[in-house]
Amino acid sequence: MLRPVRLTDLLDPRQPVASDGSMLVAVDGLDGKNAWREAWAMPWRKPLPKPITLTDGRVLETLLDARNVLSEADADKSPPALRALELLLEASESGDSVDIQVAANQVAVALGQRKLLAS
Repeated sequence: MLRPVRLTDLLDPRQPVASDGSMLVAVDGLDGKNAWREAWAMPWRKPLPKPITLTDGRVLETLLDARNVLSEADADKSPPALRALELLLEASESGDSVDIQVAANQVAVALGQRKLLAS
């Protein structure tokens, strides 16, 4: 049986990421009559506009770094964090610098709310 892809599937840090920074994502669907499968590579290693330093000393430099921090098992699922994950997904799909900037801004909001941003 086909199931729709979920945001949590795409943002799971256990998903393999290729050395070029892409993640192969397969989506199954059903359009009424026909089942279909679509796959595309998502460039998670695109750099953030500027690095984000955390209180524990880690430095987030890519969309993948930000995704992994926000997807950690103990991470909260607050609206700002969930919105940041959605925007990271959009940025990884488009690769557009404006989308990446918007996602990075939301990541900073979500991490700031959790008091994880270094001063």
